[in-house]
Amino acid sequence: MTVKATHVLVVDDEAIICSALQRGLSRHFDHVTTLTSPRAAIALLEEGARFDAILCDFFMPEMMGNEFAGRLTASQKQRLVFLTGGALTQKAQQQLEEMRRPCLLKPVSMTLVTALVKKVIAERATADTERPPPPSPSTAPPTTAPPTRPERPPSRAPRI
Repeated sequence: MTVKATHVLVVDDEAIICSALQRGLSRHFDHVTTLTSPRAAIALLEEGARFDAILCDFFMPEMMGNEFAGRLTASQKQRLVFLTGGALTQKAQQQLEEMRRPCLLKPVSMTLVTALVKKVIAERATADTERPPPPSPSTAPPTTAPPTRPERPPSRAPRI
């Protein structure tokens, strides 16, 4: 059985938080990438970088967490965990509830962060394995007549 390397992205405008999360998460996950700019994180994701989990500060001067989430693909959003050190306004609380993504309040223990990241990764792995794999060309029976309906092309959406 092949063990898949785990990749975690941390986006927080405070470098000290990125550094602490880098140290703590690196003990449990293969690759931890930290960025202090949500715009840089979006650019990285748009370039095709794939992460098993994404931790993002909700309140950042450059871009709020809900705006960051709005720029992600559906698959990327399912890997998202928010962190916040500020008091949540009623509007922010409502936005988090609508996105249905977990949010941890800082300061938070590394044990809790690690456990939640592992849970997100496990949930996505389960969701990915529940989809039937496409038939491989070597196992598909040869056809002599065209199919009665056109086959759907594979999704072009990037998967992470």
